[in-house]
Formats: sequence, C-alpha cells, structure tokens
Amino acid sequence: MTVLSDAAPAPVFRSVRHVALIGWFVLLSTQSVTVLAGLAGIVTLGTVFSNQDKLNATQRLSWPVLVVILIGLAGGALQVDVDAWAYLRDFAYLAKVPIILYVSLLVGQWIDDLDAVLRAIFQAAVLLAVFYLLSYIHHAGWDMSRRDLRITVGRGYYLIVFGLLVALFAPRALSAQGRIPVLQISLGITVMVAAVIASTSRGMLICIPMFFLAALIFFARVPFRWVLMVLIAAVSALSLPPVTGPLSAALAHLDARMLNEMVATDFGSPMQIRDAFRSYEAHLAWRQFQGFDPIGKLFGQGFGALVYLTFPIELGATAASQQTYTAVPITHVSLTTALVKFGVLGSVFYMICLLPMVLPRAQARSRMHLLFNHTAILLCLFIIWTFQGLFSTLDLINIALAVIGLTHALRRRPGPG
Repeated sequence: MTVLSDAAPAPVFRSVRHVALIGWFVLLSTQSVTVLAGLAGIVTLGTVFSNQDKLNATQRLSWPVLVVILIGLAGGALQVDVDAWAYLRDFAYLAKVPIILYVSLLVGQWIDDLDAVLRAIFQAAVLLAVFYLLSYIHHAGWDMSRRDLRITVGRGYYLIVFGLLVALFAPRALSAQGRIPVLQISLGITVMVAAVIASTSRGMLICIPMFFLAALIFFARVPFRWVLMVLIAAVSALSLPPVTGPLSAALAHLDARMLNEMVATDFGSPMQIRDAFRSYEAHLAWRQFQGFDPIGKLFGQGFGALVYLTFPIELGATAASQQTYTAVPITHVSLTTALVKFGVLGSVFYMICLLPMVLPRAQARSRMHLLFNHTAILLCLFIIWTFQGLFSTLDLINIALAVIGLTHALRRRPGPG
C-alpha cells in the first residue's frame, strides 16, 4: 500500500501535480474515447503493481460494472454472427468506467487536497470556456441554427457548470493567503456563463438542479443511499415502455418536449420518429428483447448486439461523425440497451452500479466534498435514464466519474469501504 508523506511536496512538484490534474479534466472533456482509453490504459499498466490498494478501491467502487462487463463479454462471444468491432466498442464503452475511477483515485492520491481539486476544476473550466468561445467566434456561431451549432462548434463542456458551482459555492477554495480573488472569480464566471449561453445547451443546466437536489437531501438529513435506491427504482420503471406508454396520453398536454419524447408512443411518420427518438429506440429495444428465448431474456445477447430500426436516420454529435443508421449499438434510454445486451440479470447489476460509489457522510472532509460526490452520482443516474448511460461518450459521464473517483480518493482515512 502506498503511504502518503506528511511532508508538503516541493512547490515545483506540487505545480506539476496541479497541471496534471487540470490536464486530466481537459482530457476527459474531449469526449475522445480512444484517446482517453489509450492514455488511461498506459497509466493503469504502468502502476498496476505498485498501487494494489487503488485497484482494490476501484473494484469496490465498480464491481457491478465489472459483473456487467463479464456478462457482456461471455454473451457476445457465444453469438455466431457478432461483429468484432461492435463487440470491442461495447467493451471499451463500459471499460472506461473502472479506468476513469482508477486513474482518478491515483490522481487524488497525488493531490490529497480537496481545495486543489476544486481549483483545478475551476481553472480547467475557464480554459474550456475560453476555447469554446473562440471556436464559437471562429465559426460565427450566432448565425447558425441550434442543430448546426451543436454539430459544428459542439455542445459545450459540462465541466464549465462544475466550475460555476465551485465559484459560487466554494470560493474559498480559490483563495490565496485567506483572501478570495474576487476579480479572478468574477472574470471566470463571466467567461463560463458566456460559454453556456453561446452553447444553447439545455443539458448543461441539469447539473445545477442536481447540485441543489443533493444539497436538499443533505440538509434534510435523509440518508442519500436510500434516496438513491428510490430514484434508481423510479428511473428503472420510467425506462420501460410498458410503464411509459400509459403516461403518454396523460402528459400529452404538457409543453415539455424532453418529457414527451421519453413517453411518446406514436411513431407513424419520420417526423414523429425524429421528435421522439429516445422513446422510439426504447420501444424497438423492448420489442426485440421480448422476442428473446428465456436464456436470452436472462443473459441478453452480449457485447456487439444492435437495436434494429424501422427507419434509416442520420445521427452524430459532430459534422465529422454524421452517419445514416439502420441499427444503433446504444439506445438513449440505456436500460433498454442493457436488457438487449445483458438480459434481466445484467440489467439489475447495471442499475445498481451507482450504489457502491456513494461517499458516506462520515468519510467526507467537508460539505462540498459530499455534495460534489452526490451531485456526480445523480448526474450519472440522469444519463442512465436519458443519454446512453455508462455507454455514453458525452463528457458529462467522464467528468462525473472522475469527480466520484476523486472524492473517494480524498475521503477521511481510515474508514470502512
């Protein structure tokens, strides 16, 4: 087990660690699964023998995901017509979960300072906000439609919202010699808010209510783990077409596009399919799952399984990735993906995967320490419900997992798992 020295690191070494942490956040925000997996894999292989305690901690935090990976590997290998690339792609999507957690645990060991982590989040967020605004100006984003803006310039960076949370609710983490740098924080907030507005991303705003929900649970002194279990059960139910179907008529009068998209049942035209694509995918995946034999329903078809569409559609987050699909590897409502790939058994482990990641209140160093962990977990659950879950290449899942790993690396010691 690696023992942290009580002596403060030399200023230069401390600066190198801090820059490395900022770089880690920026890398996670690039949404490049290949680069992320490659670099993290190098770090993992280089430290596997000297950081057995971090491997054990990673296993403790991600054991349900590891079980799901084993089910996916075995199920896909038994399919005679599985596509090798699709099989490996699904594995890489899920393998990023323990990899990000492990590397974040290592980085947290190097830093061992919550305020340093919060400063790195703020500084990386400002850096990404500046980069986004420069790209926005370069492409004259103000003249683009919202769809063209997302494809050409991008959705924006979710770390920016975490940076805003630090600036607004943990400004003392940015202080030097006890004084809060008001000008630095004000400029940072201005740049980050401008980037959020320019991106027109409604999804970025979900981070803020999740933070307040975590705070509400904290101040109500309700055990977070029990609340999370209730929310997992609710998301599980609301992911299944037999449950969401009856809600469609009841909610049809509400002018809430995303909510209506999640419960839609009418897919009679290409326009209706486009307007309710999340629900459309979920219904097709559920119908495909219903056609499995009993063994298939229990274990699924493994990595590489696809959900077949009835209508070719062009998908892609960027201009370079736009492609016409007749089948999708991942559905937005990710529980239906889990049912097709891992069956009922694997889906249970998939849905409880966040429970081991909860930081116990007694092991938190501060209120913000606990709130950032709980906020990240709530965000992961939201992604599981609406945006491809643990399979997602969205930077939000990367950042949320990194925050979870860092909060566990910095928890009070000693303590139970």
